[in-house]
Amino acid sequence: MKRLEEQHQKEIKEQQIQIDNRIKAEVDLYKVDMDAMAEQNRELKDKMEELNQDMKKKSHEIRRMKVLFLVGLICIVLF
Repeated sequence: MKRLEEQHQKEIKEQQIQIDNRIKAEVDLYKVDMDAMAEQNRELKDKMEELNQDMKKKSHEIRRMKVLFLVGLICIVLF
């Protein structure tokens, strides 16, 4: 009977070790996934900032072209 108890305890410890190892592996995978998502977020933020700067430049160019057009139109009307 004692031998069966010892065998049972041994099996329980082995199962606990397997469970702990699985949990550690899952946590490691989760950390890798989180790191990858964080990197993607940083890249996306950088790209969004770059696009925002490009939009500001284009907006400035459009305003400049409108002013030049209006100045040219005024010059044609006045002269």
